[in-house]
Amino acid sequence: MQRRRFVLLTLAGTAAVSIPLSYCGIGDETDRPEFLHSLIGKDKTIEIGKAYVDRFPAEADIKKLTELISAAVSDQHGSPVNIRIQNEFRKGKVVIINGWILSHTEARQSALFYLNS
Repeated sequence: MQRRRFVLLTLAGTAAVSIPLSYCGIGDETDRPEFLHSLIGKDKTIEIGKAYVDRFPAEADIKKLTELISAAVSDQHGSPVNIRIQNEFRKGKVVIINGWILSHTEARQSALFYLNS
């Protein structure tokens, strides 16, 4: 295979995989971590939410979690919640729940999803 053809096929394959994944979780859902839910499913997301509530009982309230998730949402393009999650990962604002490294917003969304289920 020619080098040029290989590079073009590699770039096309990367784009074919990356573009659909970039749209995962673009909804502005405060009550469900879209990407996490699509990745591991409803039951595991609920397990993570329960573990978060057990670990942080002060946040075991639907109204409080909704306020925390909605707070300081930016006016940037795209989903404000998704952008906030990305920014938390960049800044290292993460929590480990059941072996999963999650942004605080994702973990709170899971807790809210658990409390609403």
